[in-house]
Amino acid sequence: MRRDNESHDGQPLLHDCLVLSVKVRRTDGQWGTLRTRTLLEYTVALSELYNQCVLEEICTA
Repeated sequence: MRRDNESHDGQPLLHDCLVLSVKVRRTDGQWGTLRTRTLLEYTVALSELYNQCVLEEICTA
């Protein structure tokens, strides 16, 4: 069975991970949470940009 972090031939796929807490302290001193829907949208866009930049670096090399 193939895992998500393996290619079709079983080789490991290069990837980076990031852990982020959505809990934040607001300016009034109270704790709140980030708007996760907006955060997800930006994360997906940034992930695509990052992958494109890595691919360009690999192809250039």
